[in-house]
Amino acid sequence: EIVAAEGILKSFASFVITAGFISYGIGQLISGFMGDRLNPKKIIFGGLIATSVLNFLMPFGKTVPVMTIIWTFNGFAQAMMWPPLVKIMSGYLSKEDFQKSCVIVAIASSAGTIAVYLLAPVMIYLSGWRLVFFVSGTFGIIISFVWVFVIRIIENHANENTGQQHQDITAINKDENISFKKTIASSGLVFIVIGIIMQGILKDGVTTWLPSYIHETFHLGSSVSILSAVVLPVFSIFCFKLALYLKRRFFSNELTCAAVIFFAGFTAIVVLMLYNASSVLLSLALTSIITGSMHGVNLMLISFVPGHFNKFGNVSWISGLLNFFTYVGSALSIYIFAKLSEIFGWQLTIFCWALI
Repeated sequence: EIVAAEGILKSFASFVITAGFISYGIGQLISGFMGDRLNPKKIIFGGLIATSVLNFLMPFGKTVPVMTIIWTFNGFAQAMMWPPLVKIMSGYLSKEDFQKSCVIVAIASSAGTIAVYLLAPVMIYLSGWRLVFFVSGTFGIIISFVWVFVIRIIENHANENTGQQHQDITAINKDENISFKKTIASSGLVFIVIGIIMQGILKDGVTTWLPSYIHETFHLGSSVSILSAVVLPVFSIFCFKLALYLKRRFFSNELTCAAVIFFAGFTAIVVLMLYNASSVLLSLALTSIITGSMHGVNLMLISFVPGHFNKFGNVSWISGLLNFFTYVGSALSIYIFAKLSEIFGWQLTIFCWALI
């Protein structure tokens, strides 16, 4: 809508999204480092206020360079949420409550995505694209102060469970920190990172290029693109719940559970390869299973794995580091899948999904 209303070239406008994308990924590392050393609840509050203010500023950006600068800072502001939140949840909640909370946060993220897809067109119809940012900024300010109230409830809950004032979750035990450095080499973290990059490639790559696949394969219009955009986050909510059920019912190890979910995604890709271009509904169903599976893997590797590092005092940094590699995979997928589909077509591109 911004491209159409302001007469901006698509290729030029893409700099805005790319800038926010890169700054968010880098910001995860910075946020993770800060979350272990500063008060995580204040970092989250600052990030919420900052992203709200930047949303208010976006409608006043008259040129792409100005919008790019604003959205670069917004990427950093958005990155201030997840790693400190993992620090708080792992420090204040039991293991079972921590895992439940990770699922709730993931579902809330999908619900927010659905809300944007449904509400943004209405706001654009009523008053143009600028209203989207004003409403988003307003919600952000409200939630900033709701956060201050809610975090106190979480802290009181932790204090009641322990029967005493809860320990400072930003404290780092130096002896344990040394042990943490030794543990990195033997924890399998390097292999986990490879898995995270792969799921990032599939999760965001398939999501980004699904509308193009549907349009080019079945020669359908934008209505199906909108449908596909809403179907994926809706189905991901179910997949988060299913992944948690599998973890609790059948697997004690997050990596084993992630491997099984990876295989479920692989199976869906193989079926899509065999029945490619046969039915648009079948393609939507299978791609929903693929991305839903990757959301399940993401829950295991990005949400649950960092909790094991809480005893070393580096849970926030590990969370930011692992999330950063998700966006490395995402960045790779945007270019790689575009080139593959352009040169070789979608059948070979889907085969590459199966290899991944």
